[in-house]
Amino acid sequence: MAVPMETQKRIDLACLIILPCVLLVFAILAFLGYALGDDGETYISTTNLAAAVLVTIFPLLRYKRLFVFPYWFVGIVTACVYIYGISLFFGFYRDLWWWDEFTHWFSSTIVAMIVFFALCIMQHVVRRLEMSSAMIVMITFLVGFAFGGFWEIYEGTVDLIFDKNVMSYSIYDSLADIHMDFLGSATMALIAAIVLRKKSADELTEEIDERGIIDGFIRKHKKH
Repeated sequence: MAVPMETQKRIDLACLIILPCVLLVFAILAFLGYALGDDGETYISTTNLAAAVLVTIFPLLRYKRLFVFPYWFVGIVTACVYIYGISLFFGFYRDLWWWDEFTHWFSSTIVAMIVFFALCIMQHVVRRLEMSSAMIVMITFLVGFAFGGFWEIYEGTVDLIFDKNVMSYSIYDSLADIHMDFLGSATMALIAAIVLRKKSADELTEEIDERGIIDGFIRKHKKH
């Protein structure tokens, strides 16, 4: 059953207000010294501020009807951002030995998922690309895995700038993180391969573009 347009707009506006506000509260509490984690008030606070900005992107696109992503897609991406900010605040990385590995696996899977859908949209819009299913799967894996490497570089940079130990203890921890990034990207690549056996990139684009905005854009520019 389709959700009425007005109801969707109300939901999108609520997400646009509530999602960043929760993270802003954590940012303020961290700045005031109430964070339970031990990564420092400045780092925890700025991370939650950045997360608050990031979680507004997809709800804003939906609300402005620039691109209407399905709620399940918005929810998964939002969860990925929330997990990192809140985990720092509550000290999950310190208290749960498996949490770092889980978050690296999960975030790499989500990044690869975004890459996968972006490739499907590109294939749908730019017909000259003519990417095979195998190529889409391979690029999904490689970009998702590469993101993990860039993240380790980011953590090392934070260590240098803020005199922290975000990379946690030793090179072996970073190696374990990269292993989980590999598994996360491989997980999404496997899912992509299975999905593409049943549906084409065009069909997947139509499913994720609920309001047909992409097809409307294509028709508009074909006239010109």
